[in-house]
Amino acid sequence: MLKLMRQQLAAVKSSLANVKQLPELSGVHWYPYDTLGTIGLLLDNLPTLEGILKTPCAKIAADIGTGDGATAFFLERMGFEVDALDHHQTNEVGFTKAWDGFRGALWKDRSPATEKPLAAFLEHDAIKGIYLFGAKNPELISPDNWQSDSGFMQRPNARRVQLDLFYDYRKNVELYSKWQAFLKQRQPRTIIFWGQNDVFFTPEGGEAFLKDLPGAEMHRLQAGHFAVEDSLHEIAEGMHRFYRDKVATSKEVKR
Repeated sequence: MLKLMRQQLAAVKSSLANVKQLPELSGVHWYPYDTLGTIGLLLDNLPTLEGILKTPCAKIAADIGTGDGATAFFLERMGFEVDALDHHQTNEVGFTKAWDGFRGALWKDRSPATEKPLAAFLEHDAIKGIYLFGAKNPELISPDNWQSDSGFMQRPNARRVQLDLFYDYRKNVELYSKWQAFLKQRQPRTIIFWGQNDVFFTPEGGEAFLKDLPGAEMHRLQAGHFAVEDSLHEIAEGMHRFYRDKVATSKEVKR
């Protein structure tokens, strides 16, 4: 299985590697929003995965970033089980006004004029503000978060890559109806943790999941975009309990 997994992941990575090269930036490549980050991480950690596969449970729990959600289903088709998915919203009611410059300008007409206002999101104070906005306990959020993110923005061409991703995010929206149909059809066992004060996504965006997944367990957190930063214990305890009571027991029944 691992040999097949390595071959298939390498093939996917190779097929994406030449999607588009930015003509004005030598050596910088653009990728679809489901980037190579997760694929590269999986390839780098195959020895670790092999060790996990040799354990009695013989299962893998994967935490996939929102832009790489498709990788979770890629793994499932190969016989792995993905138990935790950091997923993006699936309904446009979830967009706050912070997205106006994306939806109303950049995605309709990409140009230096429409990029300029959004580049402000990549500045130090804006990054810090995103981490702290809406947090119930901001004192729990380490400054290391925005200091390191801001530091990464100083790398050559880092802002250009982020602006490319800003523009490419529109493709996620195009898939919302398919995600909704998928969830309605599959009805996966689901627990949702949704920051009610998120600067980017509205409470309605979280509630929209319940239309497709009426049996989902919803936790409405008094938190912002990075809810795990100041609501870590609530989220971790909830995930452990949900897995124990709803997922692990179901697997035992199937056996």
